[in-house]
Formats: sequence, C-alpha cells, structure tokens
Amino acid sequence: MREGPFFVVKKHRNIVLVGMMGSGKSAVGRALARELGWLHRDLDERIERDAQCTIPAIFDREGEEGFRDRESAAIRDVTACTHTVLSTGGGAVLRERNRALMRRWGLVVLLDADLACLVRRLAPEVESRPLIAHETDLHGKLAELRKRRETAYTQAAHHVIDTGELTVSEVVARILALATLDREEDAL
Repeated sequence: MREGPFFVVKKHRNIVLVGMMGSGKSAVGRALARELGWLHRDLDERIERDAQCTIPAIFDREGEEGFRDRESAAIRDVTACTHTVLSTGGGAVLRERNRALMRRWGLVVLLDADLACLVRRLAPEVESRPLIAHETDLHGKLAELRKRRETAYTQAAHHVIDTGELTVSEVVARILALATLDREEDAL
C-alpha cells in the first residue's frame, strides 16, 4: 500500500510533464494532481488566461517567438509554487533556461507516444493547434517537430513513459512508481 500523496514530496515537491502535443500531458497532469492532492497547472491554459486570448491568436499576433516568451514567463511564475503538477506545452523544452528551471523545480517526466498514436489523438483538434493547423501531412509535420525537439526532450527529462498503449490511470501509476523509486534510491 502506498504511503499517501506525500511520499513524493521528500525529493520531488513538484512534477513536470513534457512531450509532444497529443502525448497526454494535460489529461495525465489533472489525474496525477488529483491523486496527489496537489495543484495542477496547465501552461497553455495559463498563457491563454494571462493573454486573454487563444494560443492560435497569440501565434497570429506575436508569432512563435512571442508565444515562447510568454511560455518562459509562465514557467518562471509557476515554478514559484510547490506541490504542483505542471503540464507544459510541447515546445516548452526548446529554451535551455526553461529546461534547467524545470529540472531544478521538480521531477520531469517525458510522455511519449509513436507518431501514429499522436496523429490519431490530434486529428480531431488539428485546427486548434497553430503548429499543425492546415497541415496536409500531419504525420510528416509531427515527425519533423519530434526530430527538432528530441535532444531538448532528452535533456529535460529525468524519466520517459510511452503513453501510446496506456490509459491515463496507468500513466499516473507509472509516474508515482518512478517518484517512489527515486526516493528509495536516495535512501540507499
């Protein structure tokens, strides 16, 4: 039996979920925070609330660089909290300072899935995602984005979980097991 939600706290006062769009960061983040009794912060929702407009509108108005500036500022703000699960946007790892801050702040878990799974998950909402909206070759575009971000994901993550064939509950259980394992290794 688990010790309860505070078993993660000793080493990891926060958990950060990174990965490609469609990997499950938001759904897993909400469920994980509920399980731990922690706050859940969705970075994209935070950015939209602060900007008082949608992410596609931010991209239209400020371009990707403007959005990334807002993203970095939101990461800095959120990392002032503790006992928080942070679901990032897919490109939050692109800036080295973001990766470094997230790694210092908490346990960073890369949620991954194969491209076919990502395409299946994203197809119904492609128009709401600026980097893939209007794409005729969604698989190719996601492959390009993954290749461009692969090193940054690897540098950011403490652990990787393939979410392709797992339910949200199974992913949450694996994250909790990883956090417990980290704590036990520190005790040795």
